[in-house]
Amino acid sequence: MKRKDNCTTYVLGNRKGGSSKTGSTVSFATILSFAGYSVLVIDADPQSNATQILGCYFDEDKGNDYSDVLLGKCEIQDAIIHSPYGMDVLPNEKKIDRLSDAFMDYKYTHLIPNNINSGTILARELDKIKHLYDYILIDTNPSDSEAGDNALIASDKLIVPVQEEGASNDGLQDELDKVQYVQQNFNPDFEIAGVFLCNIDPRHTNLYKQRRKLLMDSLQDLFMKTWVRSALVYKNSSSFYRPIYFLEKNSKIGTDYINLALELNLITKNDYEMLAKQGYVNKEVKVEIDE
Repeated sequence: MKRKDNCTTYVLGNRKGGSSKTGSTVSFATILSFAGYSVLVIDADPQSNATQILGCYFDEDKGNDYSDVLLGKCEIQDAIIHSPYGMDVLPNEKKIDRLSDAFMDYKYTHLIPNNINSGTILARELDKIKHLYDYILIDTNPSDSEAGDNALIASDKLIVPVQEEGASNDGLQDELDKVQYVQQNFNPDFEIAGVFLCNIDPRHTNLYKQRRKLLMDSLQDLFMKTWVRSALVYKNSSSFYRPIYFLEKNSKIGTDYINLALELNLITKNDYEMLAKQGYVNKEVKVEIDE
């Protein structure tokens, strides 16, 4: 396994549901694992889609999960599972749908000490295991809650997927507002790694161009040139509970994510060339950042 000097924690966030946060988290984690990095995926979404796609959901005999860690019922290392697809996973077993309500109950019964900010629980738990990983990727739910804030506060950088339609753009603004909140109250070094357009239908060229120009003008260097297309293999990933690269090795959408990982500096050019030699890059897809 490769080892960087420091582990970097990324959170995938957009306050609008259905913004491809889970698919993006899983795709980036798979790419990084292929490239030889040690990766932990944290499923902070009670829908548990990332957990299921990565083969770590055990409905019949539920073990410890994300909610147990946040509520102090177990140590984080006791909840992590190794995925058959190469990365570790802190799963979400759908134990608690409304985790914020559980937070309030536990705080009032003093199971979370008054001198501990409950928004920093995940950050403190990650400090115990960061030395084991190159990357930690957190998939979040769209709600604005104390439980959701844990993911932002525990992270170094934010990646925001945005779709063409307007509601996703509204979710982007809500997420950007949260960045300032985290910077002012918890981590002044927290930053936006990038914003990218995803689930793009090539037939909607006018809508895509309009949305792209709007984001480029408002975000400038934070807006990624690489965009991710819509594709049947992406939908099948959720249906068959497998990352896209295990359904179609060198799909165009899979290559979009590899190109995006390069633009976001998640992988190096050497990593990219290695992935290309291994057959994960579709040569018909151009690298936008080389323009």
